Amino acid sequence: MGLVPPRFFFALNLKSSKSCCMKKDKNPIASLRRQAEANQKKRTSNENSFDSEADCLKLIHELEVHLFELELQNQELVQATTDARLMTAKYRNLYDFAATGYFTLSKDGKISDMNFCGANMLGKERSYYKNKFLIVFVSNETKTIFNHFLENISDSNSNENCDNVFSSDDNAQLYVHLTEIKIKDNGHFLITAVDISKLKLSEDELKKTLTKLECSNKELGQFAYVASHDLQEPLRMVTSYTQLLADRYKDKLDDDAREFIAYAVDGAKRMEILINDLLKFSRLSTRQNPHSLTNCNKILDQVKTTLSLMIEEKNALITGDILPSVMGDEMQLLQLMQNLISNGIKYNDSKQPSVHVSVKDENNEWVFKVKDNGIGIDKEFYERIFVMFQRLHTMREYKGSGIGLAIYKRIVECHGGRIWVVSEKGKGSEFYFSIAK
Repeated sequence: MGLVPPRFFFALNLKSSKSCCMKKDKNPIASLRRQAEANQKKRTSNENSFDSEADCLKLIHELEVHLFELELQNQELVQATTDARLMTAKYRNLYDFAATGYFTLSKDGKISDMNFCGANMLGKERSYYKNKFLIVFVSNETKTIFNHFLENISDSNSNENCDNVFSSDDNAQLYVHLTEIKIKDNGHFLITAVDISKLKLSEDELKKTLTKLECSNKELGQFAYVASHDLQEPLRMVTSYTQLLADRYKDKLDDDAREFIAYAVDGAKRMEILINDLLKFSRLSTRQNPHSLTNCNKILDQVKTTLSLMIEEKNALITGDILPSVMGDEMQLLQLMQNLISNGIKYNDSKQPSVHVSVKDENNEWVFKVKDNGIGIDKEFYERIFVMFQRLHTMREYKGSGIGLAIYKRIVECHGGRIWVVSEKGKGSEFYFSIAK
């Protein structure tokens, strides 16, 4: 930028100099020029305006000040121009060499600029795509989605995004995630394209695996049901004929034979319990009823009725708070509550077994607590008790198949919840389970 010729400043006074420096003008050079010309006219109309050499020196000093100011302004302008060029170069490098595809499009979707990554996604040099419509390189199956994406860019205040497919000349397809960047310039806008082909491939593989797993689980559940069901008939024959043998020949058998027969009958009965529990476990996945609104107070009353004989024999006390209604399988929730309460009575050596049921509302779920004053559980067994066939006691101490809590863990999981225990040996147990709202 050129400087204003000195001849226009001879008649400037100090006051005009200060006002020129402080007043912001859209074009300060033009303003100074106008003031200089005006003062020059005054000077020519009054040749004797300079009365002394001191006045001339004063005006020369003012001129030097103005020249210095202009030099500073010129330096600032040069620096600002240099900074702007550096910033432009940095932005250009960031744009060109970004690992994400960048496309600058016009309102109608025509490519005005793109970076190297974007060009690599489409398969050719950047110059080839200049002023071409990006939709030309979009797969036919996803053109409608892309058009909808472009339409929403101009109408929406939020950053639009969508999954799409780029298709190159050799019919190679690339899955991409497109996102609008809110940077608009002269009617153009910027979108980013991220390659999600590997992610899409992983999703497809995962879906196939899940489908296979669902089929396998169904087959396994059906196999467990059929196997358990078919085992019951020969087991009944073993039990009935063993008991018939004991009844018919009891007078002819010695004590050892009667003891052996008793072991056989007891083993058959235990096997029958185990098979029935396996049937229950297999039915959880294959025969689950649709969830409906279930009154938990009603369930607790039913449990008390079902366990009335056990409660009377053990002199047990069963209490509960006011319980909510939840979405679930009523029969399964009844089994769950009954098992936890009966365990609280069964594994209890106090004079009066006590079981109390309460509930707490926690955000998106109900957390139930079944608290007893029973024998308790060591902390090291907190996880083990929920695993199939893991018993903490011998059959002589407490009867059972060792599968009960595994069944009821599955019930809770089928209701979108979790189950856990907090206990101390000899001080009772607190079983917690959650049900999603």
